[in-house]
Amino acid sequence: DDILANYQITIHKVPLNTTIYKKNSKGKMVNEAISYRNYTSIIELFKKTGKNFMNLAIRRNQLAQKSINRIEYTKTLINKINGRLIVFCGYEDNAKQINLPYESSKTGKGNIQKFNDQEINKLALLQMGKMGITYNKLDSLILSSWDGNEATLAQIVSRAVLLDYGG
Repeated sequence: DDILANYQITIHKVPLNTTIYKKNSKGKMVNEAISYRNYTSIIELFKKTGKNFMNLAIRRNQLAQKSINRIEYTKTLINKINGRLIVFCGYEDNAKQINLPYESSKTGKGNIQKFNDQEINKLALLQMGKMGITYNKLDSLILSSWDGNEATLAQIVSRAVLLDYGG
């Protein structure tokens, strides 16, 4: 119906980092992949015993969302993409690390408007950019992070694939 632009979705699988080690809460040296496996093992044990594992699941998800490799891979994608681009990040630290102008509830408003006015061509967004805003003349979108909510994901994609009309 000439409402949606022709679009393509590409999924990039990015492994957790296995080379950078940090001390965990028990003083053992672990990398992201080891930490993720440790969280998963404890979560599975808690599931079997009926213990509440939600806090651990949240921490495991944060580990994946803030992954060193994810941030570095996102930077690589940004450098390969020409045209107008929005990157959705899960955390403000991620947005800062990818070196794009960004907008969050802490930074105040302004960069979304600059993007829509075409003063800037690349923008990182957090939660506030996911709903209620249509992005003009958008060429690409990177979902570096999402919360697993299907409705929110559909809302993000829908905002990005609207067909632009001249005038």
